[in-house]
Amino acid sequence: MRIQLSKYIFISCLIAFTSIVSHATVIDTTKVRITKKVKKTTAEIIGDIPGEILKLPFYILDFSIEQITFHTPMKNVLSWIGTPRPAAFYTPVAGYNSSAGFKYGISFKFQDVYSKNDYFKTKIYYSTNKYQSYQIKTRSKDFFTKDFGFDFYFRYKKRPREDFFGVSNQSVAHMSANYNLENTEVKTQLLYNAYEQADFSFILGYLSTNLYNGENPDLPGDLDSITSNTDYHLADGNLDDSRFITYGMEIEYDLRNNKGQPSSGTHLISQLIRYRGVGLSDDLRFSKYSIDVRQYLHLWKNRIIALRAVVNRLNAYKNNTKATPIYILSSLGGKDYLRGYSSGRFVDNDFALFSVEYRYPIHDFLDLFLFHDQARVYGNLTDEEFFTNWKSSFGGGMRIWKSDEVKAVFQIGKSNEATKLYLEMEAVW
Repeated sequence: MRIQLSKYIFISCLIAFTSIVSHATVIDTTKVRITKKVKKTTAEIIGDIPGEILKLPFYILDFSIEQITFHTPMKNVLSWIGTPRPAAFYTPVAGYNSSAGFKYGISFKFQDVYSKNDYFKTKIYYSTNKYQSYQIKTRSKDFFTKDFGFDFYFRYKKRPREDFFGVSNQSVAHMSANYNLENTEVKTQLLYNAYEQADFSFILGYLSTNLYNGENPDLPGDLDSITSNTDYHLADGNLDDSRFITYGMEIEYDLRNNKGQPSSGTHLISQLIRYRGVGLSDDLRFSKYSIDVRQYLHLWKNRIIALRAVVNRLNAYKNNTKATPIYILSSLGGKDYLRGYSSGRFVDNDFALFSVEYRYPIHDFLDLFLFHDQARVYGNLTDEEFFTNWKSSFGGGMRIWKSDEVKAVFQIGKSNEATKLYLEMEAVW
């Protein structure tokens, strides 16, 4: 009976005590662990120095671990390690143009490597006319923070049959020659996503180019003979090898409603790149500026009008002792600019181009199109009559696309000089 009474008394006391605590002020128990600073004399502080020096590696290690763990790129890396590996995409590379012949190769791509929409891509191809290209490209738009990323690009290419007709808008077709171009480019871009549709890039790169005698047996290819022929309007340095450090910036403004086949919106890309010669080109300096504007208009039943305007300008420094190499100059002809002419058909400092395409779908991922191009090159765009002596080409083709990119384009271009066929596994616009 006494034990039973003691038990009831204990339970009643416990209930009363917990009720009092629940209505009392909450005690911060962490305060118990705060160590009060102890004032030390100067002699004691000096005496602690050897011990603190011995602890220094541990302080550095602790600080490094904290920074690595909480720094945004490392957090992304740690997160990436714990996620499933991205899928790999293998894509055959095929193409054709009159200079390279038939191209064949393979492209390999990792998607979402580091974070969403990042990628690593490599592409290799050869051609029947001994053209070859090795390319690596990777992009991470939010590597540093959600608005700062980077883009890395490497490419080596060899083109043994590059066409050349001289420097001038008045160059003539029967003066066709060729040279062998070997080019290596390394470039990195710091990307800043200022707005949802606007990207700014800061560019730093290195460009190395060597020229050799052309390998097309049907055309003149000896560089010494080409240089000495005054009909090509060449200056000292036009056919030289070169080495350049490049730096500048790019602005891209993209309001397209679809990247594979846009039917409305504007897409603008503008670049300012400075070239600083090094080594054998240390006496050369110049700048290149370009603006490329595309506008897409929906008509009816998915019919689309695509408009494009491009201006390219080159400004060589007055202290240059030689002319700018021809492969750096602005160039018209080929699959992107003035499609009815050979690549490199017109070469000079500046060019202007206008293109219009009428696109209409015949399937969910397949379109046909008709196009008309107008363009010309200038020694100096501001000093010459802008709308005189323009060259034109027209034609049509077929475009295979996905929602995010163009997969392949076949096109035929016609001019008063030639008919050109192009097959590429990509497209500029």
